[in-house]
Amino acid sequence: MNRRHGSSWAAGLFLTPFLAAFLLFFVGPTLFGLVLSFFDWEMLSGLPPHFIGWANYREALGDARFLRSLLVTGC
Repeated sequence: MNRRHGSSWAAGLFLTPFLAAFLLFFVGPTLFGLVLSFFDWEMLSGLPPHFIGWANYREALGDARFLRSLLVTGC
C-alpha cells in the first residue's frame, strides 16, 4: 500500500512541469484571448481597451466571407 501511494506521488511530481507549462502556454493565452475578444483595443494608440461586448462576434457572424471560410475548412 505504501509503495503504491509513493508512486502516485512521484507521478504527480513528474506531471507538475507539464501542468505548469500547459497553464502558462495554453490555458492562460486562451483565456486572455477570450476576454480580449469582448474589447476594442488599438494597442498602438496608447488608449485603454474599450468594452464592446458581443460586437466582434456579431460582426464575424454577419460576414459572408467568414461564414464561407467556416464551410470551406469544415468547421
